[in-house]
Amino acid sequence: MKDSCSRLARLLLATVAALAIGCSGQTNEPVENTVKQAYDFPLGGELTVRNAEGSIRIYGSNHPGMQLIAVRKAYSHERLNKIEIKVLADAGATKIDTIFPPKKEGWGFGDRSGTVDYIIVVPNSTRIRNLEMTNGEIAVDGLRGGSARARLITGHMFSHNCFGNLDLAVTRGRLDISYDWWEPQTFAVEGALENGNINVYIPPGSSFNVDAEAKDGDILDYFGETNERREDGTRLKATFGSGSGPSFRIRTADGDIHFEKAY
Repeated sequence: MKDSCSRLARLLLATVAALAIGCSGQTNEPVENTVKQAYDFPLGGELTVRNAEGSIRIYGSNHPGMQLIAVRKAYSHERLNKIEIKVLADAGATKIDTIFPPKKEGWGFGDRSGTVDYIIVVPNSTRIRNLEMTNGEIAVDGLRGGSARARLITGHMFSHNCFGNLDLAVTRGRLDISYDWWEPQTFAVEGALENGNINVYIPPGSSFNVDAEAKDGDILDYFGETNERREDGTRLKATFGSGSGPSFRIRTADGDIHFEKAY
């Protein structure tokens, strides 16, 4: 009797799944389209990108101009074609906006509104006025003298080898700030996360200042001269090295903050 019930339950689940696919007229395999485009973009220009689902990855270059790769994905050609990518360039400022079709009521793979993954190469002196994401990933890599402001509601945000002012905030997820090498420059990094962990990776021997607070969590400092873990409770204000160079102001409401050596 138990085996019969189990088989019946599996059959019902399989039937429901088949009906969902049949009603939507789609399988669970996404369709996609890739757009590649080059644009004029000056050194020190401004960039704004808005996206809802997917990712935004920004890479700094030593050359002027902007290279844009956008990968649209959806579960039907109809919905894929309704995802719009708008690029507006005006007087050294470029705005990229992503328009998604409204989500249909009900459920099924065919009702998903889709995602867009951006890969954008710009001069490393670019001033990123705003990166805005709802769900997914934001990455900023290789700014040198530029700056970035980024906001993500749910997902993973990280900066890599960015020697410029950063203003990074995540509501739920993870925030990573990392450097493979160090340069004696003065800049400010602000990182905030409401729910999740923040990790900061800096090479040994670097000079910088830290003001960190974890309201409901721990601050773990692995950056001392020894490799022993040092817990400083919920607040850490410290100077490392000579104290010259950048300052890090890190905040999390519910989560831990880690300062670690990058090797």
